[in-house]
Amino acid sequence: MEVPGYDLDYLDSKQLWKFAMENIRLAEQYYEARKLYAVALKYLKIRLAKEYADHKIELKHSEDKAYLILADRDEKCKHYLMLLIEKRNEYKGLEKVISAREAALSFNQSLIKLTVKQ
Repeated sequence: MEVPGYDLDYLDSKQLWKFAMENIRLAEQYYEARKLYAVALKYLKIRLAKEYADHKIELKHSEDKAYLILADRDEKCKHYLMLLIEKRNEYKGLEKVISAREAALSFNQSLIKLTVKQ
């Protein structure tokens, strides 16, 4: 099976180890992106609650629009909104990559089992 960056022989334990270590690296990258996303979201929600409480932003605005209003008024909010968007896109992309790699590995494990039985 052709996997980008690898010409894997799934009977070669060293290659399988490298593939597994890359999966772990991607999972750690995913974790860090989710962690930074949570930090940005927490900051924005706290700021938004304060702005709504002070009636600086009307309740009729959606949460997403309110974030844009905050970002327009405050550089720190703008930074956190950009971080939120960037990290959400990063972790969603990593979810797809990790899922595809797991599917490739699972498929090849099935082929190995079939080969061993014969």
